[in-house]
Amino acid sequence: MTSYLVTYLALSFFQYFIVVFIIFVTLLVGGILGYVFKDKVQYTMRQQMTSTMSYYGLREHPHVTRAWDETQANVSTSLLLGLYFLGSTLD
Repeated sequence: MTSYLVTYLALSFFQYFIVVFIIFVTLLVGGILGYVFKDKVQYTMRQQMTSTMSYYGLREHPHVTRAWDETQANVSTSLLLGLYFLGSTLD
């Protein structure tokens, strides 16, 4: 009975580390790919967002208007929070 329990715990411990290792490798590869393709993603996002500005406010494209409004709100909030925390650390 004890050997079965030890074997079960050892196997569970081994499976845990395999899963953690797979997650670690996935995050590492994702980070490397994000760093390598950072400029391409930035260029593509800028092109796509600029091309949709002509659709802003049109009834046929409410999703574009909503996306721009949310982007503007998030950037404004991030900027204000950043300035607030930066100001509080400069005192």
